[in-house]
Amino acid sequence: MKLADMLVKTEYEIIYGDTEKKISGIEFDSRNCVPGSMFVAVSGFETDGNRFIDKAIENGAVAILSDKNPEKQYPNLSYIKVNDARRSMSEVASVYYREPSKEIKVIGITGTNGKTSTAYFLKNILEHCGKKTGIIGTLGNYFNDMRLETTHTTPESVEVQRLLRDMADKGAEFVVMEVSSHGLELFRVEDVKFSGGVFTNLTQDHLDFHKTMEEYYLAKRKLFDFNLIYGVVNVDDEYGARLYGEKSESGYKLIGFGFEKRAGAKIKDVCFTQEGTSFVIDWENEQLHCNTNQIGTFNVYNISAAILAAINEGLPSPQVIDAVRRIQGVPGRLEKLDIVGDYGVVIDFAHTPDGLKNILSVLRPSVKGRIITVFGCGGNRDAAKRAIMGEISGRLSDFTILTSDNPRWEDPEKIIDDIEEGILKTDGDYVRVTDRRKAIEKAVETAKSGDMIILAGKGHEMWQVYKDDKVPFDERKIIKEIIGKHESYQA
Repeated sequence: MKLADMLVKTEYEIIYGDTEKKISGIEFDSRNCVPGSMFVAVSGFETDGNRFIDKAIENGAVAILSDKNPEKQYPNLSYIKVNDARRSMSEVASVYYREPSKEIKVIGITGTNGKTSTAYFLKNILEHCGKKTGIIGTLGNYFNDMRLETTHTTPESVEVQRLLRDMADKGAEFVVMEVSSHGLELFRVEDVKFSGGVFTNLTQDHLDFHKTMEEYYLAKRKLFDFNLIYGVVNVDDEYGARLYGEKSESGYKLIGFGFEKRAGAKIKDVCFTQEGTSFVIDWENEQLHCNTNQIGTFNVYNISAAILAAINEGLPSPQVIDAVRRIQGVPGRLEKLDIVGDYGVVIDFAHTPDGLKNILSVLRPSVKGRIITVFGCGGNRDAAKRAIMGEISGRLSDFTILTSDNPRWEDPEKIIDDIEEGILKTDGDYVRVTDRRKAIEKAVETAKSGDMIILAGKGHEMWQVYKDDKVPFDERKIIKEIIGKHESYQA
């Protein structure tokens, strides 16, 4: 595609060169540039893409898009200046990939907790109803045999548009996308045409980036500023109720759901058993009787959101309800491991105060013995939640093992110090074991008949992040190895 054609949606200034060049691709990482590509020099939070223009050109870039003036002039190069490189990258990418979201129905799901589960449930429902469905989110980006690992919940705009184009070309009818607050704030989905939007809840997280809960909420709300066909909002959540009120005159269909009377789609008659959960959604003069093998009130919310989104996409409610009966668990979410021993082990991604409280609360009634919780908090992320999570574990666990969870560039001991401030407010029994593998070993050594070990924070992740290194760390394999050695030692 000619450079001039790629820029039709963008306000720009040609500093030098021309716009007649044919462009072979768009990259924001200079290492991925190839002959004929455009390099978008994005000013990031940790580094500035303008520092890598020379590397991009060395790798074959023939055009540079930046919001800064060039330091020098390069031969045979076109230098395009824009007001905001990140915003313009989204515009250019949507044009280059021929606006794929106009060919498929994209459903965006945002919120603090439940995005991944809701997306996974909705994908399963759509597929059960015969719809070819892709997914973009925390567990990866995939459609049929196409599988791509993700580094962000919502990829950068170039990656989003590329993925949507690949999925559209392979025949996808729907794409379910987790839309993070970072993705909304940083224009990663700005040029995506969304069919529907789902809001799960808002609890404390990412305040290292947004600074305040108000800023965090306003970022999430941006999904509902799009020209949607419908929106599904959890009105039991304080921020969800606010969102519903603020967007009630938005011009698209807005469905509030929850247990409260103000919910248009009212959840009622919830019954938890060892086999799963049954509940009813009373909506638009229809009683939707739902049965699932999933447990926990939070999953009632997640499944309800998925059901309402599917029905608003025109799927018959009997087929949707039948699909719910067949839903399987989400990897890394309340995942019970099959182990040797008379105690249990659950892996869960709980990495926020609300997420940790939910998992501990939902498991408590089914645990005959003690709850042994192993968790830490990520480095270079919202430090304010650490003490809160420590207090939650101290109150709801019988024994807590404070450890590491992706310390990145922070001192792991300092992170645990922050968590410890909260647990010291309780009478909860705890120890500090900074090395996560040794912390899991401690949990296994401590566990007795009837106990439940909860490994919180990692979930689906298969690594630990130390500075710039991602060290392989699959908790499923690790705990089975530890249990095997422990059983041999006891024998």
